[in-house]
Amino acid sequence: MKTLSGLRVLIIRSARPDDPLAAALSAAGANVMSYPILAIEALDANLQVSPQRMTSDLVSQQQAPGCYDTIIFVSRHAVNYGVAPLRQAGIDFDKVEVAALGPTTAEMLGEQGIAALHPVDQTSTESLLAIPEMERVSGQRILIVRGKGGRETLKDTLVARGADVSYCDVYRRVADYRHADGINLFLDSDEATVVVAHSGEILAAFARLDATGLGCTSLAPKTGWDLPCLVPGARVAQLAGELGFKQVIIAASAVAADMEQALRDWYTCPSH
Repeated sequence: MKTLSGLRVLIIRSARPDDPLAAALSAAGANVMSYPILAIEALDANLQVSPQRMTSDLVSQQQAPGCYDTIIFVSRHAVNYGVAPLRQAGIDFDKVEVAALGPTTAEMLGEQGIAALHPVDQTSTESLLAIPEMERVSGQRILIVRGKGGRETLKDTLVARGADVSYCDVYRRVADYRHADGINLFLDSDEATVVVAHSGEILAAFARLDATGLGCTSLAPKTGWDLPCLVPGARVAQLAGELGFKQVIIAASAVAADMEQALRDWYTCPSH
């Protein structure tokens, strides 16, 4: 297997311990730098349970704790910030179907003793919607645990399939440009460099970096958006194109192995 020696990789998603993608790319010989430009903030989990009713500032409708047929966690942050308050609110995860957007989120739920359905090969809303259990939801009450302001595709599709869907917003993403100077310095190189953006929101924050007035005003002119960008899936790739990126590397999913493979394929291709 060819190495990634000589390639510089900038990962800009929110920080995570033991990032499997960063570890894999480093092991393959790449010079990897992680500079998150979005921070995750928990929303207040003011959940209380009465004998008959759960009330919540997070859940969009008041409903009894046992009334959900399915609870969907859309990310690892949804697990981190959502499981405990929902348990405190009276949710018994042994009595509901639980689903996750991908294997990493499902693994985190498993660590908390919660078995979850999930798409096996990819991590995306569309992949979750394609599994049989998500196609047979007519008449079900479904709770989506997510970050504030997420995509509407999951809810809209489930509603169209006959489900009654509520949201539980447990965190939010906020721009965090404390690493602007470090990013600018890392990009100031003639060596092959790729930026890795795991979502459209991260891409948009990166594209705004040159307008923040935080010492990174030369970012866009330096790259001319010729900077190659690695993204998971066609939806984020389309946004990258709309933001002006001229070289977009599309991985099959956000799973670390898929992101690594897409980058290897691109880097070892003579025409890149």
